[in-house]
Amino acid sequence: MKNERIYREVFINNTIRLVAEGGFEKATTRAIAGERKEINNVKLNEAHIYRVFGTKENLFAETFSMLDNELISNIKESLSAFDTGANFRSQCENLFLKLWRLLLQNEDKCRYYTRYYYSIYFKESIRKAHMKKYEILIERMTPAFVPGADVWSLFHHIITVMLDFAIRVYNGAIEDTKDNAAHIFNVAYSSITPYLK
Repeated sequence: MKNERIYREVFINNTIRLVAEGGFEKATTRAIAGERKEINNVKLNEAHIYRVFGTKENLFAETFSMLDNELISNIKESLSAFDTGANFRSQCENLFLKLWRLLLQNEDKCRYYTRYYYSIYFKESIRKAHMKKYEILIERMTPAFVPGADVWSLFHHIITVMLDFAIRVYNGAIEDTKDNAAHIFNVAYSSITPYLK
């Protein structure tokens, strides 16, 4: 049981790194297993992946779910920004800046998350579980929007903008500066202003 937990962690970390570096094509079971890696005198191989996860697709899904849990956990911790007396824009900016720093401090995780989110592996069941995790945020923000606004789609758009710009920072297309962070926030926030009360 202890070994399985360790194997799971190794396989997930290898998957994140491989997909971040070269996409899903590079994340072969052989590469994920890291054939030469030994843990507690056991040489890992592809069979261990199937014993622990059942399928490579399950490994990809569990990796995404773990990263999604990390992201929503950070969002939940940041929801206290909405308990301050600040106006809605300032509250959103505080939440944005916390998430922006989180994305930029975790390049491989952000690249994996983005690649999975837009891959063929992001199936309907994964999408539903993903949306369920964000219900608390959607419920918290809905009162700020006009009736009938699709708050989930607006939130999805903001996350997409953040992920896109984070990838641009990683690729060296833009710099990680306060001014650029302010600009990215303004891009994201201006897209939702027509729907605010």
